[in-house]
Amino acid sequence: MGAGGGGVGAHEVAVDAELDPADADVEHHGTGDARALLQCARPLEGFLGLQLLAPHDMVLHSAAHLTHEGELDTGLRGLVDLDALVRELACDPTFMPDLHDRAIALGLGLPLFQALRVTNRVLGTPLPAGWLERLGEASGFDPDSVGQRVLAQCWSSAVLPRHSLVQDRWAPVARSLLYLRGHWLRMPPDLLLRHLARKAVRAVWSTGDRHGTA
Repeated sequence: MGAGGGGVGAHEVAVDAELDPADADVEHHGTGDARALLQCARPLEGFLGLQLLAPHDMVLHSAAHLTHEGELDTGLRGLVDLDALVRELACDPTFMPDLHDRAIALGLGLPLFQALRVTNRVLGTPLPAGWLERLGEASGFDPDSVGQRVLAQCWSSAVLPRHSLVQDRWAPVARSLLYLRGHWLRMPPDLLLRHLARKAVRAVWSTGDRHGTA
């Protein structure tokens, strides 16, 4: 199966003709040209108004969602989806080099690097030798950055199921940090502060109501 040709089985990604709001968030914060994904999409036969993303863009779309999401209740499913896409599409030996170039061209190199580093760590996603390091270097990843290391550890902890057998003690903290980061990526700082303040007030009222009716 060519990377630019046939379908990808159960992992096909169909989108409507409008820009996905989550992708718009990515574009708004200068981490990618989301509309370029639609430019290479092709009509999905039998479904009026739906388009199928190009294979490379399916991976980029999945990685962008995973790394910009603030609520990771289904984070493990996102990892599994990304892992399955890469395992299937990378059967074409040209796919991974082309994916690298496509990610850099669209400004999505760093989200792809971050996402695949986690899938490789958690699920053992097979990647060509040195490929991830080259992508990180081309994307401006700083291996000495404390923030980047903390972010990677947060994803590794937060995507695991909420069960004492698998999650570590840092998982709640990791989820909270990623929740704040995800909302920051979606909102200007002033709007984010108002949003979090409203949620905090609602939580206090809700707690008071429960105590009052107990």
